[in-house]
Amino acid sequence: MKKKLIFILVIAIIGSIAYLVFFWPKSRVVLSDDLHAELNSKAKASDYIEEVKKGSLVEDADIDTSKTGKVEVTVYVDILGKIRPYKFKVKVSDTLAPEIQTPESINCLLGQPCELSKVIRVTDNSNEKIKINFKGKVDSEKPGLYDVECSAEDQSGNKSNKNIQINIIDINKNNDDISFVTSNGFSGERKGGITKVNGTLIANKTFTLPSGYGPGGLTGKAAAAWSEMEKAARKDGMSITVVSGYRSYDTQKWLYNKYVEEDGKKEADTSSARPGHSEHQTGLAIDINSVEEKFENTPEGKWLNNNAYKYGWILRYTKDGQEVTGYIFEPWHYRYVGKKLAQELYNNGDWITVEDYFGIPSKYAVE
Repeated sequence: MKKKLIFILVIAIIGSIAYLVFFWPKSRVVLSDDLHAELNSKAKASDYIEEVKKGSLVEDADIDTSKTGKVEVTVYVDILGKIRPYKFKVKVSDTLAPEIQTPESINCLLGQPCELSKVIRVTDNSNEKIKINFKGKVDSEKPGLYDVECSAEDQSGNKSNKNIQINIIDINKNNDDISFVTSNGFSGERKGGITKVNGTLIANKTFTLPSGYGPGGLTGKAAAAWSEMEKAARKDGMSITVVSGYRSYDTQKWLYNKYVEEDGKKEADTSSARPGHSEHQTGLAIDINSVEEKFENTPEGKWLNNNAYKYGWILRYTKDGQEVTGYIFEPWHYRYVGKKLAQELYNNGDWITVEDYFGIPSKYAVE
């Protein structure tokens, strides 16, 4: 009889311990009804614990929401002075649709591909590839308004839609201040007759400068960059000199007309900018040493080609970019754009034109 009582007592103790370890904390912790976390959200176990009866939460835990499925979470609770682990599961799922972050109206340039896939910005909590589709046709060769429906779907099947109006504009026939998107997805703006793309001042056969615009000389940044580059060249045994820097609208007009008289308009348009279209008017362009193609093969020409980008200067009119820029190869003409952009346009020695990089045209308006 005594042994039987001892056996019953042992069983009772074991049962009590098991209850305390496995069941008692659970009976004291009250969870919320919705044990769900959004994919890639910031979630903690405490977000789902409504109450710890006669106790408190002493150690919280972050929930791994990096992938969908059930995730086990372990926290520690203090109940009546005893600290014990408490485990529960949270379901991680993706219920949010992609967000199409694009204005309802977009201006694209006439004659340039309106690559909507480069223009549309879509974000999603899944951080996975988003499927984007467009309904509607856009004729980039014809000015006008075009309606396009954009749909975005993530890999969980969440889908969103947005109606977008595309406006194909002829920049040469529109004198208003206007914003636009280039064919490579860069933002452009013309304000007060000055055009900038991604913050870079543009002057070419398409984009003009007002006749009254002009800093009167090289801009402060361009002048400082030239000084830095000239000193570096001199240190390497090179001798570089600016033979032509800033030119006013009127000076460019005189020079262009001179070329027209000597070579005819068609030929002049390949080597000299029309007034209002010259980079020299920006105060950001210089001609160095010799305005002859043979300058390319001189020690100074080679040095500039390989080093100018380090100081924020680019070879503006490249040998392979003549059809794009509309100008002959000019190994003497350099343009200041800043070190970051110059590094990208240098492209390890295979220069990219400003037009190709930004996705902008360089063509005179049809007369």
